[in-house]
Amino acid sequence: MQTNEPAPNPNPQASGQQPAQPFVPQQQPSSSVSSPGQRLNQEKKSNKGLVLGLISLVLISLGIAGVFAYQNYQLKKQVEKKPSPSPEVVATEEPQPTPANIVVSSPSPSAKVDPTANWKKVQINDLNVDPQTKVGSKIKGLEIKYPPDWFYLSAKSLGGTGAGDFIMNFPSNKILEDVSKDDIQIKMLLLLPPQEGLNEFVNSYQKTGLTSAAKIKINEFEGYKGETDKEVKYFIKIDENNILHIYITPKDSELINISEQIVSTLNLIN
Repeated sequence: MQTNEPAPNPNPQASGQQPAQPFVPQQQPSSSVSSPGQRLNQEKKSNKGLVLGLISLVLISLGIAGVFAYQNYQLKKQVEKKPSPSPEVVATEEPQPTPANIVVSSPSPSAKVDPTANWKKVQINDLNVDPQTKVGSKIKGLEIKYPPDWFYLSAKSLGGTGAGDFIMNFPSNKILEDVSKDDIQIKMLLLLPPQEGLNEFVNSYQKTGLTSAAKIKINEFEGYKGETDKEVKYFIKIDENNILHIYITPKDSELINISEQIVSTLNLIN
């Protein structure tokens, strides 16, 4: 039995039918493409990290600056405590003048001021000569100075008893046994030395309380200086026949330095 099936149309377009389109699956958007919201979030995160980095950098810079500022402050304090060194002097060579330009100037001698220039002068010639017995020693030209407001009392004014001459800082017409610490008197007496000489003469006084006798020299004179409980004593060899014995009383007077300066003016005038 034969079936009647329609025959295929050799020209499909002529029949007005559209050919069937092949099936093409639609591609989904790739996940790598960000949406606008995701991009905004990423930008915010990026900006936040940048801000944090800048803040950290500023803090680190401030910390370093603070350390340097503190060290600078400490260094400044140490420098202020230390004395500033004197400026260094750099020697520079100056051109040497030619011999024709050299001027030699001799240094002017410094004038020495003599504190005794206006002092009074007195010659002590016959300090222990008794005018009645004529016993004693005489010497010519022995001179000593004393301040203008001091006083001189000679042996002659005392009656020529051989008591010696006196220089004192107070007026008096007699010999004082006790002198206050505010005053002072210098007694000068020419004595005949023993045959053994000055050393034996001083030794004889050391037996009677003279201590710390030491050799001295006053101008051209040699002698000794010592002390007792109350006096300063000088034994000065004037010549072979005369020893000048000087007593300064009291030794603890405030004027002892002036008195010793008076003794230092002893001189022999030809």
